[in-house]
Amino acid sequence: MCIIVVKKSGVALPKEEWLRNCEDANPHGIGIMWWKVGGQDVHIKKDFPNHIALNGWMQSHLTIDDVAVIHFRWATAGLKDEGNRHPFPVTKCKELLRETELRCQMALVHN
Repeated sequence: MCIIVVKKSGVALPKEEWLRNCEDANPHGIGIMWWKVGGQDVHIKKDFPNHIALNGWMQSHLTIDDVAVIHFRWATAGLKDEGNRHPFPVTKCKELLRETELRCQMALVHN
């Protein structure tokens, strides 16, 4: 079963130890979506090779005010590649579903 971590605005970023535990339990890919303070778009990035890369990226790109949702995948179907990692944009355009970095109006992760 996948692990979904939600970081609310005003809450510190998850600890590296927590990210490592999530990756150890769900090793089939990591993705994140986030909203910048005052922004309108949802940003998606899902090409992290491991939790260390995710943690470093978050430390340099997110603030305490930003909202983020991190998805650690446990693959039950489909390829174990970057394109099948979550989050996914809510769209009718199938090509956008496999993009590893994009902006959109709405996105989702699921378990």
